[in-house]
Amino acid sequence: MSPSEANLAQCSHLAFWTGRDVDKMDTDLSIHKAKFVLAKLKKKNVSVIKPSEFFQMCRRKFFKKTEEIFPTLELLEGHGYIRLEEPERQSVGRPADVKIIVNPAA
Repeated sequence: MSPSEANLAQCSHLAFWTGRDVDKMDTDLSIHKAKFVLAKLKKKNVSVIKPSEFFQMCRRKFFKKTEEIFPTLELLEGHGYIRLEEPERQSVGRPADVKIIVNPAA
């Protein structure tokens, strides 16, 4: 099956299950956010990034505050696109940032 045929089959399936209601076909904002994030990461060719740097790269469109990015990052982590790496806790000083590691196959 060619990619065009696969896309057509997927569209037909979606149209069937939504009763051809366009408003129901594309309503999950979390998916939009995840696609936006992946596109940004690919465009910038990022392999490892801190949440604060990531927020600076992706703010304005979907994310107004840094903490708003974490549900999207957790969704992407659940699907294997990224990995959130927690640093080991040090006894003194400010805790180190979480690292966002991008799956090179993503």
